Amino acid sequence: MLEAVNVVVALLAFAPVPTQAATQELEPIWTRQLEQRIEWVAAAGDSTSPALLVCTSTAALLVIEPETGRTRFSTAVQAGPGVRLAQGEGGDTVYCYDRFSAYALTLRESPAARHAAGPLLWQAGEWALPPAGYRGDPEFLTRVVTGHATPSALLVARSDGRVALLARENGHVQWDCRLPRLPDCRLHVSGKVAALVFKVPRRDSRHSGREAGQLRAAFFELDNDHPQPVVRTLGDTWPIWTKLIPNQRLVAVWPESVVIAEPTAPLFNFRADVGGPLRASAIDVYAPSEPDPGALAERSSSEQSALLVTAGAERLSAYDLSTGESVWSDEAGQQPAALVTSLRVHDDMVIATTPRSFEVRRAASGEVVGEHVAEESARLVAATVVGDFGYALFRGPASEETTEREESLMLTRVALPPPYRRPPATQALPRATQFRLDHSEPIRQALWVGRRLVLVEQKRLRAYTLP
Repeated sequence: MLEAVNVVVALLAFAPVPTQAATQELEPIWTRQLEQRIEWVAAAGDSTSPALLVCTSTAALLVIEPETGRTRFSTAVQAGPGVRLAQGEGGDTVYCYDRFSAYALTLRESPAARHAAGPLLWQAGEWALPPAGYRGDPEFLTRVVTGHATPSALLVARSDGRVALLARENGHVQWDCRLPRLPDCRLHVSGKVAALVFKVPRRDSRHSGREAGQLRAAFFELDNDHPQPVVRTLGDTWPIWTKLIPNQRLVAVWPESVVIAEPTAPLFNFRADVGGPLRASAIDVYAPSEPDPGALAERSSSEQSALLVTAGAERLSAYDLSTGESVWSDEAGQQPAALVTSLRVHDDMVIATTPRSFEVRRAASGEVVGEHVAEESARLVAATVVGDFGYALFRGPASEETTEREESLMLTRVALPPPYRRPPATQALPRATQFRLDHSEPIRQALWVGRRLVLVEQKRLRAYTLP
């Protein structure tokens, strides 16, 4: 089946481009101007309390409603310089951290929050000045290196090797433990397990010279009152990409190999043959969602397995992470795999983008179900899948109707077939529908928030409802 689809896609790549429907205009549903420059914006919360978390150039944190653009609380939370969002799902609580503090913010407006005049639930730690007489590099002072939200708390790691779980309610330490110094690390959470990837410093009195420089992964059971981390050695060089997936499996990828590490099982490794080195921007893992009972019989064994999906110099491929065997590989397509700039798994789909195109594939089979190639002068900004459609935002050069500072922005929509329905091999993919967005200053970020597209400019936010 896949071979037949690939043949058709290859033929379509050389067929005349179908005539597009007339371009429609899309107006913003709200516009929000801020006084300060915007540093970053993140989509936060769940389906019951979605929000935009906005960080300004002065490290002020604002909670903005994606439906209306209004500020949900009357005051901002003042954080320290370099504040960052802690990744992970926290429901209606979001966590941030800077060098010396961690913050918990509620996204759900309540009478108590209105009375307190702000979303801050708690702050752990304070911004510290170097001790008197300190002559070293401030970078080597004890600091928060990373943080990750868990379903019920915030997990943080400090540069001195202390790892702690902070309670969601008040920020109190539920448990902590010590690892080697952590000048740099990566923290992942999946369910009730966390994995911290780090290198043993070359100068650490607690470890022998033989251990210095080793790359390790420490696994923690988050619901244990006194967890003892299980530490595995992965090698001696940093991987280009890591992720913790269900069943306590850490996936670590190097340009030439893939390693699967678990707390107790031996390391498992395999080589992904994609015609060249693997690239961090073109790697993701597909972990199958719960199957539709009515379509269970149509799902193959590959649709039950976790897959590593990647694009190399010659092809897009998927590998079974339990066996290392290739599940599907595709060299056909409108754009060479070498041009893939990003690859992301979204539910049961894979979104692969190039500088001026995007395509949507079924993750389990590699079948192309939607695609679009823009004109030569266009450049892709972002792409996603929402419901039964694939969306992509393209920017283009200024047109005759714009000024030199403005851009031409085009939103492209492609209809996708329903899950588990296999279209005939002779059926062409649906045409794209295009929507012109009003002209603006150059955008710095594009975020998909439910059925809304939010554009971030230097001091302004604009939101559109996805058509």
